[in-house]
Amino acid sequence: MYDNSLSTVLDERTVWIDIQPPFWKTWWFRIGVSILLLIIIQVLVKACMDHIRQKHARDKIRFFTNMAHDIRTSLTLISAPMEKLNLIAGLSEDARYYLDLATEQAGRLSSVATQLLDFEKVDIGKGQLFPVMTDVVRLVLKRKLIAEASAAKKGVHLVFSCNQESYITAVDKLKIEKVVDNLLSNAIKYSYPQNRVEINLTVDKKQWHLEVKDYGIGISKKARKKLFREFYRGDNLINSGVVGSGIGLLLVKNYVGMHAGHVFLESSEQTGSSFHIVIPYKETEKLQTAGELTIPHAPSIVTHEGETELIIAGEGCKEKTMSILIVEDNIELQKFLVRCLSEKYRVLTADNGVQAWELIQQEMPDLVISDIMMPELDGFGLCKLIKSTFETSHIPLLLLTSLTEKARHLEGLGLGANDYITKPFDIHILLLRINNLLINRAAFKDKMLRLINQEDREKKIVFANELNDKFIKKAYEVIYSNMDNCNFGKDEFAAAMYVSSSLLYKKLKALVNQSPSDFIRIVRLNHALELLHSGKYTVTEVSELCGFSSISYFSRAFKKHFDKLPTEVGVLMKDKCCSEAI
Repeated sequence: MYDNSLSTVLDERTVWIDIQPPFWKTWWFRIGVSILLLIIIQVLVKACMDHIRQKHARDKIRFFTNMAHDIRTSLTLISAPMEKLNLIAGLSEDARYYLDLATEQAGRLSSVATQLLDFEKVDIGKGQLFPVMTDVVRLVLKRKLIAEASAAKKGVHLVFSCNQESYITAVDKLKIEKVVDNLLSNAIKYSYPQNRVEINLTVDKKQWHLEVKDYGIGISKKARKKLFREFYRGDNLINSGVVGSGIGLLLVKNYVGMHAGHVFLESSEQTGSSFHIVIPYKETEKLQTAGELTIPHAPSIVTHEGETELIIAGEGCKEKTMSILIVEDNIELQKFLVRCLSEKYRVLTADNGVQAWELIQQEMPDLVISDIMMPELDGFGLCKLIKSTFETSHIPLLLLTSLTEKARHLEGLGLGANDYITKPFDIHILLLRINNLLINRAAFKDKMLRLINQEDREKKIVFANELNDKFIKKAYEVIYSNMDNCNFGKDEFAAAMYVSSSLLYKKLKALVNQSPSDFIRIVRLNHALELLHSGKYTVTEVSELCGFSSISYFSRAFKKHFDKLPTEVGVLMKDKCCSEAI
């Protein structure tokens, strides 16, 4: 307070004002923002690391795929000639020993290449599960029987026990086979000679439990911690002398995990190890078919009635009347296949899909054997071209692949491939596939020629390939619409089908193994038989209705085709009608 002069302070008063800062200037807000920034930075770093990891995974996939393809192709060139050498008589004892040793090691290398392909799929989480209802007891017993040969070499006895005779549950059969094979292989490898490996399978309503127990060198505590890591191999004398990839147990863990199961280990050094897998019971609508019960590792024949359209020289065919096109970018494998197949077939070659497609359009081979992984145009692209082009859709295709994934096989078959075989392959298996396809095709052709009922033709899918199916049905329609025209021949047939005479000949020869003239005659004779069976027409009337120029020619053709005269069929039908009337 001031006096009147405003020069002297008589009294004073102090007021304290506390100003509260806005929330964005508070200490707790700053700490919270700092924490949030740290979290964002951590998320961004993790996302960046994931991106780098995915990029690395893609590069690794490409590397593994290319490497495994090269390994399998080379193994084919090693194992296939050795199979040929095994057939040679008079080899010395030493030569036979060295040959058996090389064959065994080639088989092990093939197993390693397969594991590399399996690993790259599991590593990026793209391994797919194909569960079917399978008898696990039978599956494990089969794997045990297959492993006995390997165990016998080391003097190891395999003992199998189970609390039930059968146990059907939903599993991916191929993956569980690999799990059991890996566990048995390791148990045999690390067992002491003249010992045993116990395989104990225990099943109940909720789950099944498999134990593989050996009495061998065991696993140290340090090794147990790293056992299920990729590329880890135990540091012991046995591993130092055996080829391996170090990813077997990682695959076991992942495959069991895909079945919602788990793996655990009990082990002590110099005593032995016991691996346990526990997988819950599951059900699925898919059942294991008879074809899936074949002995594993023996490639099964993959054929489809409508797509088995191969014309391949069999035992009764003339040599080198059939042509085979080999499409393979590996020149050595190409030369080997040419050498093996040229004894029976006229063999053409191409280095990639582009060259093959040009050659196919020029030569129209009877069969194409193609690799999948090739430059410029791969096997899948070539398959799509062949099966989607009218002029070439009848040409059968067999794919050679290093890819073991079932989805890739299904992709090839879905595009119209008639069969596939996995590298490395036994050349005798390849020849057997060709022969089996020939047998199936011959049976299908006979069935095709008996397709004379119009209702059946309209309802049934004759060929799985849509272009071939439409072609053969149209061919029947054209012949039936000209059934009574005795001047209807191969030229008129080709004109009505809107194709050239040469293409008509090739298509009919490939699909039903008949020339156009023979096909017309057979359809007419089958229709004549139907008319005679009806009992409504005389032989002369049937001859005219089916387009035969004279009754004598009709009788000769009918006798040659059915081994009976048309009058004999007419008499039989008349007698039958009389007996029914009485």
